[in-house]
Amino acid sequence: PAGNIRAVLETSECRAGSPWRVLNVSPKGTEALILADRSLELLDLAQGLVMKIAGQLSNGSFSPDGKWIAALQVRNPDPPKTILIDRTDLAKRRDLGSASNNEMVWSPDSKFLLQTVYRPACPSQNPLALETVDVQTGNRSTIKDSICNCGSSGQIGWIRSDGKR
Repeated sequence: PAGNIRAVLETSECRAGSPWRVLNVSPKGTEALILADRSLELLDLAQGLVMKIAGQLSNGSFSPDGKWIAALQVRNPDPPKTILIDRTDLAKRRDLGSASNNEMVWSPDSKFLLQTVYRPACPSQNPLALETVDVQTGNRSTIKDSICNCGSSGQIGWIRSDGKR
């Protein structure tokens, strides 16, 4: 808060193909999901400890309530699947079904994920649509007006319908 900067984790590895990338910081600001050596890992920001999250996972994101981590299971199976990981027990997981794109954004109430899905039949150069995933049931619903219309910028998110900020 005072603007001080300190190293959380240092490494002497500087080889190609092993970048460390911060994907998401937990709601409490105590942990970060990072991608290191093509693996999803959990970094304790106070202690500098790293814990690998088992499985071939990428694109992790904490739910706003801090109870879940959504990630994309890649390489096996094909197509990739959206996986919901219990934050209190990283071994407890739920399969939320296949995902054809890697972008996902939590709803502010932690009840839904918004994902882009590939639509090869689109006549435009933007063959994507938006899909919501109900975290409780796993049910997916395509947002009809987004089909072939949501662009390809990789920038998706939620907006409030009541006009409040």
